[in-house]
Amino acid sequence: MLKEMIEHMLDKGSVWFASLGEINNHVRGCVTDGAWVPRTDALPFDASPIAELSRH
Repeated sequence: MLKEMIEHMLDKGSVWFASLGEINNHVRGCVTDGAWVPRTDALPFDASPIAELSRH
């Protein structure tokens, strides 16, 4: 079944089967040339103490 699914995807076209290294190189290239900017989030979202863990 997996073989048939892969064959179907290849027949459809516009499919990229890549190794993790290839994905890494692609993403780094997109970041380097400005085509994509990864989102960054400041952590923690809430710096207040957790009520259940704070001592009274």
